[in-house]
Amino acid sequence: QAEGVKHDPEAGLQLLLEASRMGDAEAQFKLGILYGNSSYGLTPDDSKSLEFFRKAASKDHPSAQYNLAICWLEGFGGLPKDEKKCVEWLRKAADNGSQLAMSSLAELYDKGRILPRNATAAEEWKKRASLAESSRSSR
Repeated sequence: QAEGVKHDPEAGLQLLLEASRMGDAEAQFKLGILYGNSSYGLTPDDSKSLEFFRKAASKDHPSAQYNLAICWLEGFGGLPKDEKKCVEWLRKAADNGSQLAMSSLAELYDKGRILPRNATAAEEWKKRASLAESSRSSR
């Protein structure tokens, strides 16, 4: 908490909701997290969480795309489990810079889980994830 700034979760939530209504992808992503974790006094609501992830993902928000991939994998929020959709969203997230998605794709190729085992593809995704991590840590 910043000095002199009152901690007001309700006001923060209202600001996120307003930003989301204005189309802010980061706010939509954060609302997806909050509804999924029932933070700030929100009642857990998987379908609302999914709705906000979808909104942010449609705006190329890489973390929302990664979370949407996991939603497809686990059948979260009423989605049917769909490994093909999971991989589709992992690729989108990775293409938009998600280090987690890159690492996940590397692991899927390495272990032959969901995707066919492919050591070359696994190594390529590991390299991309490593580069993404090092560029993020140098900022």
